[in-house]
Amino acid sequence: MAAVVLLAACSAQPAVPGPDERANRKTPVEVGAEPAPCPGPDENQVAVALPDSTSVSALVSGSGPDVAVLAHQSDGSPCDLVPLGRQLVDQGWKVVAWSDDTAAGDDPVPVLAALVAAARAAGAQTVLLVGASIGGTISVRAAGGIDPPVDGVVALSSPDVSYADGTRLTTPLADYPGPALVVAARLDRVMTGAENLVAGHDGDHEVLIVDGSAHGKELVGPAGDDEVSAAVMAFAAEVRE
Repeated sequence: MAAVVLLAACSAQPAVPGPDERANRKTPVEVGAEPAPCPGPDENQVAVALPDSTSVSALVSGSGPDVAVLAHQSDGSPCDLVPLGRQLVDQGWKVVAWSDDTAAGDDPVPVLAALVAAARAAGAQTVLLVGASIGGTISVRAAGGIDPPVDGVVALSSPDVSYADGTRLTTPLADYPGPALVVAARLDRVMTGAENLVAGHDGDHEVLIVDGSAHGKELVGPAGDDEVSAAVMAFAAEVRE
């Protein structure tokens, strides 16, 4: 937990992913139309200490009590959502883009929940979860079990299946009272499951379907959809109010 404070001061995938995709987690990612340096000078690679005495690798940028926790897609890295993370930092958020290194078959949801607990122990007052593709599914699943609840959750092109076992999700946000934003492109096959992610959710939520076939990080990269980036930033601003 202390590592969060100390280190902060230093500064198209398939709809149902298979276990073999985890082997690609370490592949360097080029974000957007042009390769973007990642990590940049304002992103610090740190090992965030978790309450169970383990740690998770993350890119940390920004500062303050409002913390956005970003989850990458299955064939990506914490760099996936760096363009969006930099916008969030400009809006006043501290950004923690974590690396899901759980072994094939293991459930990453407890890791995300522990990361939120560590952020709160380090002073986070507002917590926003944002995930691309399966990272969004992980964020949605985690949101229902984190107590006290996070303040908002965003899922970008996220399949309505569990990463752990591939089972179809039913009412994954039923136990989450906060606001949610689900985004998918019309020609992306995960679009058909977008409504399922908010099924049974009694809190405020929006399902935004945009034209094209962009998936996950592509929606908010430099060559992404301006409507999506604007929607996510507006959602983030509302969460902080």
